Amino acid sequence: MRLLRARAQHLTDETAIAGTVREVVAAMGGVQAQAMPAAVLAIRPRSRGLTASDVGRALDQERSVVRTWAMRGTLHLVAAEDVAWMTSLLGPISAARGRSRRRQLGIDDALAERAVAAMRRLLAGGPLTRAELIQGMAASRIAFEGRSQGPIHLIALAAMQGLVVYGPDRKGKETFVLLQDWIGRARPVNPEWAARELARRYVTAHGPAEAVDFAAWSGLPIGMAREAAGAAAPPPQPSPIKREGGSASVRLLPAFDEYLLGWASRAFAFSSELERRLQRGGGWIHPAVVVDGRGIAAWLMERRARRQEVAVEAFERISPAIAAGIQAEVADLGRYLGVQIALQRVTTASDRRHHPESILTVDK
Repeated sequence: MRLLRARAQHLTDETAIAGTVREVVAAMGGVQAQAMPAAVLAIRPRSRGLTASDVGRALDQERSVVRTWAMRGTLHLVAAEDVAWMTSLLGPISAARGRSRRRQLGIDDALAERAVAAMRRLLAGGPLTRAELIQGMAASRIAFEGRSQGPIHLIALAAMQGLVVYGPDRKGKETFVLLQDWIGRARPVNPEWAARELARRYVTAHGPAEAVDFAAWSGLPIGMAREAAGAAAPPPQPSPIKREGGSASVRLLPAFDEYLLGWASRAFAFSSELERRLQRGGGWIHPAVVVDGRGIAAWLMERRARRQEVAVEAFERISPAIAAGIQAEVADLGRYLGVQIALQRVTTASDRRHHPESILTVDK
C-alpha cells in the first residue's frame, strides 16, 4: 500500500512528472499551501527539472496555477482551470463551517455580506494587499481592531464564494485579486459532476484509498464523499514496478506535504514515534524523509553564514544506499532553490536526546 500510494503521489523515480508546474499540481488534485514556502518545495520531489522560480512564474506570470481556499477550507495551489468548479463544490460547505468562527470574531452574516461586496468594489481596481483591503473596508465602516483575524476570514469567505484569489506578490507582500479578472470567467458546472471529478482526482493521486480518506482530504460530508467516490470512474491501473538492483526512491518532503495530509491516518507510512515527531502541536506538520513511501526520518533546513544546511533525524538505521539517496536529495534541493546546501548531520532520535551534535555512522 505504501509503495502504491507513493507512486500515485509521484514520489518514486519512475513516476516523477517531466512536465510543467501546472501539470504537477493538476496531477495531485491540489497542493497544500497553508505555508507557501512549503508548497513551493512540494513540487520538487514529484517533478523532474523544475525549479522554485518555475513555481513563481506559474503563479504570477503564466497564471496557470492559483492559490486559494479549496479542500477542507484550507489554502491550496490548484490548476487555474480547476479553481471555479472546485470552489463551486467546496466553497459553500467550507463557508458554512466557518460561520461559527466568524461570529466569534464579531462577524454576523449581514456584516460578512457587506464586506464581500466592499471587496468586490475595491478589487475592481486591481490587486491589493491585505493592509490595503483592510483600509478600504474601514472606509466602508467595516473595521477591526489590532491584529484581529476577522479580515483574513472575510477574504477567505470571498474566496469560497468564488470572488477572490491570491494575486502576484508586490515587493514581498501578498496581494488579492478578483478571480474573474485573474483567470477569466468560468462556465457553471453540475455539482454532481464536480463531486465525481474531485473523487476521481483524489483516487488517482492517492489510491488505494477509502471514502473516509476522501472525506478527510476534501472536507466533503462522509455521505456525499461515499456517493461521489462510488460514482467516480475507477483510476487507471498502475503499471508493473520495474527497478534495477533493488534501488529505492528517497524523498525529502516539506512541511504540510500532501503525503502527510492526504488520508484519514498516517499510520500506514509512519511509526508512532516518528508521527509524534512530525506533529508536535501547534497545528504544524513537520518535514519528513520517506523511502518508497515509508517514513524513516524528520529533517530541517538551517541557515548558516553563507549556505543552507540540512539536518536529518533518523528513526531507524540508515543504509549506505539510503544515505546516498539523502545526499542526492539534498543536492537536488540546492539545484531547485538555486542555493548552496550541504548535508550537515544525520542523527538518530536517541542521539538527539543524549548527544545533540553526534553523527550517525551509517551501516557498512
